[in-house]
Amino acid sequence: MGNKYLSTKILRNQFRIRILAVLVILLANTFYLSAQNVDKISLKIDNATYPQIFKAIEKKTKYVFFYNDEISNQAQKFTVNESNLSIDELLKAILKNSDLTYKIMDEVIVVTKKSQTPEKSEKKTIRGSVTDAADKSPLIGATILEKGTLNGSITDVNGNFSFQILDPASAVIEISIIGYEKKIVAADGAGFMNISLAMAAKNLEEVVVIGYGMQKKRDIPQLIVNPQYRKLTHQLKKLREKIQRLEARFFPLIQLAIEQPLDDLPAITNKQMEYKEKIDSFKKQEDELKNQRSKIKPRLKVCQMPQQERYNKLKTESKLFMNVIKMICYRAESSVAQCIAPYLAKAENEKRMVVKQIIQTSADLTPDYDNKTLTITLHSLSAERFNNAADELAKFLNQTETIFPGTDLKMIFEITAKSDCAR
Repeated sequence: MGNKYLSTKILRNQFRIRILAVLVILLANTFYLSAQNVDKISLKIDNATYPQIFKAIEKKTKYVFFYNDEISNQAQKFTVNESNLSIDELLKAILKNSDLTYKIMDEVIVVTKKSQTPEKSEKKTIRGSVTDAADKSPLIGATILEKGTLNGSITDVNGNFSFQILDPASAVIEISIIGYEKKIVAADGAGFMNISLAMAAKNLEEVVVIGYGMQKKRDIPQLIVNPQYRKLTHQLKKLREKIQRLEARFFPLIQLAIEQPLDDLPAITNKQMEYKEKIDSFKKQEDELKNQRSKIKPRLKVCQMPQQERYNKLKTESKLFMNVIKMICYRAESSVAQCIAPYLAKAENEKRMVVKQIIQTSADLTPDYDNKTLTITLHSLSAERFNNAADELAKFLNQTETIFPGTDLKMIFEITAKSDCAR
């Protein structure tokens, strides 16, 4: 085929990495889908204050409420009797004739007085970018908040942000990100804001994590746990667990031998001897491991470790970047789990397990260069209901008409069990 098309073998080798990229690209859409498919809520409560009502909702849903002391101290009581409503519909019904309003942000609900958020104030959009003060590289995931409010945004992959400010006349914004000094600046609604952040001073000194905090590296002894000592300790732990399990089976047989008829005694005695031999063998291994460990220093200096086992301090920037990737992957996994939850009978217990199965299950890749499609056929999962949930996820992904990176092939997702039934 030449260089025009990727071979099937290359597609197979790159599929698992690139499918994660596709899921991250679809993250915003899956968040939206999850928001549209929230569970319906029924709430019946008599003679309760607003905080009591909010706590009752928290017990029934994944949402958490935030409100100030003024709302907490309200003594007025209400009766709520609503059935089969979304969280938004339920809150509108509860707060219909009150002076309170609310804002839903992911799984957080902020309740405030209506007067705290003027509805008639003219909003203005501010735009800008956040960069590293040293090398001018864009900072991804920096938080920008209008001071004194929860109104704000985060920077994209290019370090850019854009959002509407509530108080254009005197708005001040706070910019922060882990590992950098926080900065507070006046909001400029007229132009593009170029903001640079300096690395936090405490990150410039090398530190070591210890039991309940951190110390400077020069302030503590340069000793670390010996990997060989740790390995033997782990082996001892596993061996002792085996001994405890065997003893838990052995000792009840002694009482059983007393209570059972004489005809059954030989079988019980043979079982006792079998367990006793295993226990004695494991205890002999335990003594050998303890003897080996006694000859090894529990702690040693890094320079005393074998070269291949030495570990180096990870650069702060690399660690932050890895944490951002982990956060994106976790959010993508959470969104997919929320997407398939409505199709699972035991959603809370099964949704993440099903997502893990989908990621780990093999798939067949079938490129069709004439029709410019790449069919990804996922092999059957461990249960029919899991296949049904995966099939619904495939239908949603197919609606996006996503092109496989580096090609002009549109991706089509399907499940083996479902495609076989169709044929």
